Amino acid sequence: MSPARSVETSASLSKEEIREAQEALTRLGYGQLEADGVFGPGTRRSVEAFQLAQGLSVTGRLDADTLRVLRSSQTAAQP
Repeated sequence: MSPARSVETSASLSKEEIREAQEALTRLGYGQLEADGVFGPGTRRSVEAFQLAQGLSVTGRLDADTLRVLRSSQTAAQP
């Protein structure tokens, strides 16, 4: 991972990456988000709730640590 990628925030993510995160957060029970690829206030609240539940720093941003844990949680939740 490049140094620039390690400080990744929701601002640097593509709409597709945000949409995938929104879908994962909804599947994991962190709100009923519209998976539209727009990082709005509902997505921010869901990210904050996920970060709090996972013991991450609560920033409300889809940073590298949050995305890593979200992706692994989503994989673990699949049958």
